[in-house]
Amino acid sequence: MAESKYDCIVIGSGPGGYVAAIRAAQLGMKTAVVEKGDVGGRCLNEACIPAKAMLRVADAMKEIETAKGFGITAKEVDFDFSGATKHRDKVIKTLTGGVGMLLEKNKVDLIEGLGAVTDDGNVKVGGSFDGTEIEATTVILACGSVPKPVAGLKFG
Repeated sequence: MAESKYDCIVIGSGPGGYVAAIRAAQLGMKTAVVEKGDVGGRCLNEACIPAKAMLRVADAMKEIETAKGFGITAKEVDFDFSGATKHRDKVIKTLTGGVGMLLEKNKVDLIEGLGAVTDDGNVKVGGSFDGTEIEATTVILACGSVPKPVAGLKFG
C-alpha cells in the first residue's frame, strides 16, 4: 500500500526531469520529483555547466592576453585556480537554486532518494526492502544515462 499519492512522479531532476515535472504541475497534476543527488542532475552539478563555467574562465584569460590588438595593454595577467573554482561553484549554486525555486513555485514536491518503479507501477524511494512506496498515476523516467564503454577505447 502506497504511503502517498501523486498524479505524476518524475524520477530525476536534470534538464528533462525538472521541466517535465513543472509542466505536469502547470497542467494541474499533483507532482513530485525523486532525486538521488543534487537538484539539477549531473549536467548542472558535475558535467555541462561546470565545464562551461571553467571554459568561460579560459575565454576571459585569452581575451586579456589578446587585448593588445584592441589597444588594451595589461601589465600582468595572473591565473588563480581557486578563484576559478569559486566562480564555477557560484554558477552551480545559482542555477541549482533557480531550479529549486522553480520546482517550489510550481508546487512540485522534491523527494530525496533513489527512486525505482515497482511491479505495480508505483515508485519506491530508498532501499529495495525498506524504501517508501509512493502511489503514482504516471511515472516519467528522466534519470539520465551513462555511455557504455567501447572495447579498446579508453576514456579519461
